[in-house]
Amino acid sequence: MNNNITNNVGVELGEENVINGVIGAMIGALAGGIVWTIFYTMGYISFWSGLVGVFCAIRCYKKFAGTISVKGLVIAISISFLVIAVAWY
Repeated sequence: MNNNITNNVGVELGEENVINGVIGAMIGALAGGIVWTIFYTMGYISFWSGLVGVFCAIRCYKKFAGTISVKGLVIAISISFLVIAVAWY
């Protein structure tokens, strides 16, 4: 009997590596922070730059961790907010 869990496409779902996911989320959020800083220096405060940061953090978390859970989403979004807060000042 095969004990591996597969999604509906047939791809095997592995274990979530949180440490690698955090590193990935930091890299993705950094991209959003750079976009935020560019818009801010041009005199704009844009919702879209924050959304780019959150999206990149989630995608990079998933890529680095192998899969994503609710815990991973919370971590990625929190890191995005921290990076944008630092980019604000």
